[in-house]
Amino acid sequence: GHDFAIQLPNTAATGLNRFTYANYNSNAAPLSNLIPNGVDTDGINETTNNFKSLGLVDHFAVCWSGYVLAPYNGIYQFVLTTNDGARLYIDDALVIDEWFDQSTNTYTSNPITFKAGTYHRIRYDYYENTGDEVAKLQWIRPTAAGIGTVTETIPSSNLSRFGSNYVTIPQGQTSASFTVNSVDDAISEGTSQLSIDIKAHPQPEVKAIGNLVTGSGSATIALQLSASVM
Repeated sequence: GHDFAIQLPNTAATGLNRFTYANYNSNAAPLSNLIPNGVDTDGINETTNNFKSLGLVDHFAVCWSGYVLAPYNGIYQFVLTTNDGARLYIDDALVIDEWFDQSTNTYTSNPITFKAGTYHRIRYDYYENTGDEVAKLQWIRPTAAGIGTVTETIPSSNLSRFGSNYVTIPQGQTSASFTVNSVDDAISEGTSQLSIDIKAHPQPEVKAIGNLVTGSGSATIALQLSASVM
C-alpha cells in the first residue's frame, strides 16, 4: 500500500493577482477602490512601459496579492526597488513600509525563516505620484546546497494565487478534500476552475463528489477514488 498524491499542474495558479487604482492622488488614501486587473505571471519587475501597457500613467496604485513558495529551508529576505511608495506584507505582517514620494530606492526586509515547500501569503502595495515608475520584487534566498545565497527577482514559478497545490489520500482510504487557499481581499477574485494531475501509476479514476464548498479565503473540493489501489 502507499499514499496517493493528487497535484495541480505547475502552471495552474502561477503568478499574483493584480489590482489597480487609477487617480490615486494622495498617499494618505486607503487602497479601497482597487479594481481587478488580471494576473501578473512573469514576476514583478515593472517600469514605466509596463504600467503604460495597463493604461496607468502617474497618480495610480497597484496591489499584487497571492502566495510565495519557499523552495529551500533557510533564511529569506525580501527586497523592494520602488519609485514612489511601497509596502510589503508577508503572512499579514508588514515587513517593508516606505509609503512616501521618493526617487528610486531599494529596501530590504529583516530575515525570515521558511521551510522548504511552504506557501506564505504575500501582498505588495505600490503607488506612483509623478515621474519615473519602478516596482521590483526580489528576494535573497538560500541555495539548494545550503551554501551562500542568491539574489533574484522572485520567479513566477514561486508566486501563486493559491496556498497549496496538492492533496494526499492516505494509505487505506479512498477520499480526501482538496482545499485551495486564496487571498481574502476586499474584492471578490472570482472562481477559478482547476484541473488536476494524478501522480501515481497505475492511474485509477478520480472524481469530484458533491459541490464546491467555499469559505473565507478558501474553496474545498471533495475527491474520491473509483477503486482503491492502496
